[in-house]
Amino acid sequence: MAKLVNYAVKLGVKENLVFTGYFPDRKLPRLYQAADIFAFSTFYENLPFAVLEALSTGLPVVTTRVGGIPEMIESGRNGFLVEPSDSRELAEKILFYLEHPAVAAEMAFSARRTIEVRFDWRLIVKRVLDVYAEALS
Repeated sequence: MAKLVNYAVKLGVKENLVFTGYFPDRKLPRLYQAADIFAFSTFYENLPFAVLEALSTGLPVVTTRVGGIPEMIESGRNGFLVEPSDSRELAEKILFYLEHPAVAAEMAFSARRTIEVRFDWRLIVKRVLDVYAEALS
C-alpha cells in the first residue's frame, strides 16, 4: 500500500484517490455505491466476484480480457474489455465513461441486467439442479 501511495504522490494524483486498504465484505455494497466507475486491471482471473459485484451494483465496468471475464462482459454493451497489459486503453475507457455519462449509465443498466439474466444465484442453482437431474435420469 505504501508503494502505491508514494507513486500517487509522485504522479500528483494522491488527492484524487482513496486508499481503503482492507474492506470488510459486509461493507462492500457501500463502497460500490460510492463509486462512479469500476476498473479492474488484472493479468489472471477465473470468474472474479469483484466484477460480478460491480455489475450487480450497476456500475460501468472496465476490466481486462482474461480468464472468465469475457463470459461476463460483452465489450461495448455492458462494460469494456481491454488487453491486460494495455494501461493506455484502460485509461481511455475510464475517461470515455467520465466524458460520456449517458453512455456509462446505459452500460451500467446493461451490466445490472446481465446479472439478473445470466448470473443470478437462483438461476445458477436451478441450472446445477437441472444438470444433476439429467445425469440421474
